[in-house]
Amino acid sequence: IGASWPFLLGGQAHWTVGLVATLISISSVIAADTSAYLVGK
Repeated sequence: IGASWPFLLGGQAHWTVGLVATLISISSVIAADTSAYLVGK
């Protein structure tokens, strides 16, 4: 069933792009929170 997941989510390429975009978004949020914390400290 694991092999069909990427296909169900729009294909391997689309799934990979979505995953990378999600990781970048999370990293950006963490970086923003960290910098705001350090600046406001």
